[in-house]
This record gives sequence, C-alpha cells and structure tokens, in this order.
Amino acid sequence: MWLSLRADFLLRYRPGTNLNAAAARLTAVVTAAGCPPGPGSCTATADQRSSDIKNYTAVRYTPLILGAVLALLAVGTLSHVLLTSVRRRRRDLAGAQNPRPAQVPR
Repeated sequence: MWLSLRADFLLRYRPGTNLNAAAARLTAVVTAAGCPPGPGSCTATADQRSSDIKNYTAVRYTPLILGAVLALLAVGTLSHVLLTSVRRRRRDLAGAQNPRPAQVPR
C-alpha cells in the first residue's frame, strides 16, 4: 500500500522577481530538505495561469471606461430632455416671467 501526500502552495513574489530563478531556488531548498526532485514529487513551477486569466489582467481599465461612457450618456440624455421640454413649454415659461394682469392673483 502506497501513501501519497500532496500539498500545493501558491506563492506571490514581489514585482520584478525573476520567476524562473525563484522556482529554481525553491526547488533547490526543498530538495535539500529531503524531498526527491522529479515529476509527481517536489517540483516548483512558475506562473501557470490560463491564457484567459492572463488576458483579463490587460483589461483592468474596462470598468472605468464603461462607467465614463454611461455617465456621458446620462448627461446627454438629461440635457436633451431639458432642452426639448424648454422648447415645448417656451410660451408657458415666457408667460410666467411676464404675467398678464388677468394671470396675477389678487
């Protein structure tokens, strides 16, 4: 009967770290501690994220751009509604500024 233990670790390095050199140093340290090197035992590999996740990090400003476009559309819509309502009610607004004697309450 074989007993297989597996422990996976995720490490985050400082920006600018050479990941392949760090993986080689980690493999050397683990091998010196008594773990045999090779596939299925003690190995250290660099970044294994899928290409979809790697490509997603390139679109970090997409939510900001979409929010700005939505805000611009909202401002445009509100200004359009304001201008068209003022145009339609031009006579009513002019009457409110210069009321006739019959329109003024006594």
